[in-house]
Amino acid sequence: SGAPMPPASATAEGRKYSAPGMVLIILLPTIAGINLIVWLFSWRKES
Repeated sequence: SGAPMPPASATAEGRKYSAPGMVLIILLPTIAGINLIVWLFSWRKES
């Protein structure tokens, strides 16, 4: 059974990419959610 936490070396390596990675992790679902909300509102107005 694998442990949920990666080894310390992996986390230290991943720290280099944590800033742009976090931005992507936050931005992508936000953009997707905004697009979904905008699509729902426009779809409701048309129907």
